[in-house]
Amino acid sequence: MKTIGSVLDSYKGIGPGFDFLRVALAITVILNHSFLTVEGNYDAFDRYGIWPVMGAPVPMFFVLSGFLVLGSALRLKIKDFILNRAFRIIPALSVDIFLSALVIGPLVTTVSLHDYVTGKQFLHYFLNIIGFIHYELPGVFLSNPFPGQVNGSMWTVPLEMGSYTIMSCLILTGAVKSKSRLVKAVIAFMCMVYGLHVYYSSHVSPFEADTEINHYITNFVSELGGTLYCYFLAGSLLYAFRYQVPYSGKLALLAVVLYVVGFFVLGKDRLVVLALPVSYMVAYIGLTPIKKLPLYSKGDYSYGMYLYGYPLQQALVMLFPGRFSVITHFICSMVLITCVARVSWHCVEKPILRSRKKVSFTARKGDNTLTLPENENV
Repeated sequence: MKTIGSVLDSYKGIGPGFDFLRVALAITVILNHSFLTVEGNYDAFDRYGIWPVMGAPVPMFFVLSGFLVLGSALRLKIKDFILNRAFRIIPALSVDIFLSALVIGPLVTTVSLHDYVTGKQFLHYFLNIIGFIHYELPGVFLSNPFPGQVNGSMWTVPLEMGSYTIMSCLILTGAVKSKSRLVKAVIAFMCMVYGLHVYYSSHVSPFEADTEINHYITNFVSELGGTLYCYFLAGSLLYAFRYQVPYSGKLALLAVVLYVVGFFVLGKDRLVVLALPVSYMVAYIGLTPIKKLPLYSKGDYSYGMYLYGYPLQQALVMLFPGRFSVITHFICSMVLITCVARVSWHCVEKPILRSRKKVSFTARKGDNTLTLPENENV
């Protein structure tokens, strides 16, 4: 019987479809944001019944991350794991924040340059680099259909950092080395998160002050945060039990059906029970021999597309008000975002990733004698 693990081993630990999946998810996010930035809302998702498709990319990204990152966690010491994750996340994130605050913002703001750089919103925007999320810059995009929000994609950053913090705790406790301990740790963690969420949603929150610590705690105990952490951990569990889970097209089709039916029955809150079918969908696509899209075959542009996409889409709407339909905006956005993401990959992300060879098993994938647990670009 073919299993997820045996198929992954046959590809030396690098599923051929993961690169395609990352780009496909990033493109879907950009289409999602075209609806929001052009129309100012997601009403069209209800009209056309496309919530299951448009609501899938972020949970699938978290599953993908959990599945692949556990491979690193099994092989790296805690210090090296943290450095590995920091090298992948922070450089491009920092460039995006500086690009938005120091280039796009000054060019499009409706306030004077002095008021812009001395405003609290300008200074607070740089806190995005450490996951303390701020969406606004002084006088930027205030007349857009979805006004004031410079980069709506930032909302996942503290949850990504939280996911890596969870994995770090699993490494420190040794839970990643034992399937039974990992399952117990995941169950205990999810009970804690949802217990805290229920408690603080029915009581006055002690975390009302807008500080860094309270910001992280609020995300940690939120329903959305708990749900996405569950997707991350579901992906990790699937990797841990990869040799026990069959690789089957019929199971993949069943997972799709369960996801779509569950989405309509449970609503668009992406409840935790959908994590299992979504995890299987991600693993199956990742292990399917799908060729990379032609324009995206020279690197992993998905992270740059996700980061830089939203502010560039907002800028297009502001520069050409009323000129775009959702589809024309999406096409123009894809051209611009792809160019910027390619520059980011080749000039920022790839050089940084090369420097992590000392701490990353997968960064040495040029050695054909090694069996790799994850894709280099995760």
